[in-house]
Amino acid sequence: MRLRLGIATALVTVTIAAVPAATQATAESATYLDTFSPTFAPGQLATAAGGFTGLDATPIPGVYLAVTGVGAGPAPGRFRTIRIPLGADGRITSDRVEVLAESPLSNASGSMAPGSGFAPSAIRLADGEVLIAGSTPGRQGVAPRLSGFDMTGSHIRDYSLPRSWMPGATGQSGIAAAPATLGAAVHGGLVTVISGAPLRQDGALSGGPRARLAQIDRYSGLVMREYAYELSMGDGALATGLLALSGTDYLVLERGVGADGRPTARLYRARVGDATDITARHALVGNEAPMSSELLLDLGATGAEPGAIEAMSLGPVLSDGSRTVVLATGGAAPGEGVEPSRIHVVRLDP
Repeated sequence: MRLRLGIATALVTVTIAAVPAATQATAESATYLDTFSPTFAPGQLATAAGGFTGLDATPIPGVYLAVTGVGAGPAPGRFRTIRIPLGADGRITSDRVEVLAESPLSNASGSMAPGSGFAPSAIRLADGEVLIAGSTPGRQGVAPRLSGFDMTGSHIRDYSLPRSWMPGATGQSGIAAAPATLGAAVHGGLVTVISGAPLRQDGALSGGPRARLAQIDRYSGLVMREYAYELSMGDGALATGLLALSGTDYLVLERGVGADGRPTARLYRARVGDATDITARHALVGNEAPMSSELLLDLGATGAEPGAIEAMSLGPVLSDGSRTVVLATGGAAPGEGVEPSRIHVVRLDP
């Protein structure tokens, strides 16, 4: 298995680098298409153990990069190259997801080594560089990070994140979730990361809870701008998915708990618009204008069981020119006594 996956990694790396990236999408509304619980070949079953926490389409149709909830313990963090069986209509053709390659993560500092606790939560492919957002627990709190790797998993560089996102000496500031739930998006030379939940120092504001969205220059690795994003689903909601429609417009996937006590999710379009630039602002005071947002789809109202969605990627282009979005949950393999992973497909309507 290791030899076969090693050869596949080399082949997929060369192929992905040679194929031009797909164009971005537009969205004014969204329509639910399909849901399935993925299965894996017996030797690949461990892939399903933590569900998918990050997912991103490659230029090869049907092939995605994925990070999972496993690998934060004694095993090294890694990303996988997988094939998801979607048909020309955007619907599922089989429940078997194929693992094409595995790429263990490595870096000079050892902060992603086995036992480090590094938990990847988002993955994006940009001009052959694999960007992974995640977090590492420490004595003062959870430290978020955004790093770039090549297709073999070798570390290339680290990107800056706002200082306000880092844990403070008293434990009263920085990322609140453990492990941190971060979403990431790429548009041209801009990388955008969303904090998922309000920072610790922003949690006591009146009004709706506000996460933070930071725009980072991909070439210098420096933070350019930062905005507040109001979580429309209210207290306890998380922004677990982020896709860039342009340098100022995004798709945001919010996850929360429905009236029945089960996980649910909604897809929003968010715009920077007249939002206040809060770059270098340690704590919000409540008078900052957040990004505007509008609901595109309430997945819980479609009859589907959303589950705890943690990953979002653009999917295939349909025959009418519309684009799809693939959503994936964290979870477990069937039969392990935990809710199994799910993959949902949604159509974006221009």
